[in-house]
Amino acid sequence: AFIVIIHLSTNLVSHHYYDSFAVMFYGVNLLICGFFLALHWFYATHKRRLVDPDLSDEIIRTMRFRALLPFIPGIGAILFALVSPLWALVLYGILFIPGAIPIVSDGVEDALTRFFKKPRTPA
Repeated sequence: AFIVIIHLSTNLVSHHYYDSFAVMFYGVNLLICGFFLALHWFYATHKRRLVDPDLSDEIIRTMRFRALLPFIPGIGAILFALVSPLWALVLYGILFIPGAIPIVSDGVEDALTRFFKKPRTPA
């Protein structure tokens, strides 16, 4: 249902880009669609029920990260629409670049993994 509303929210924001409600509606719609994309990926890869059994854990983990990457900043952009709807639209565009360019999100994931990885102690 939310996929169908993409056309409506895009049309609304193209005509009323200065209106906070229109920009917030657009952002919420994008995040809901992204949420369902992530949900589908989690379902498909859980116990490898809908993917190739030989698909590596690294690819599954990377795709999960890419699906979830825009959520926290996306919520911030939606709230920022209350202050400046036009700049919130700019933020939406910036937020979805890492998901569209795989090397960016992969680099972010690698950096976070290295940051949170505990050093191994010798046995």
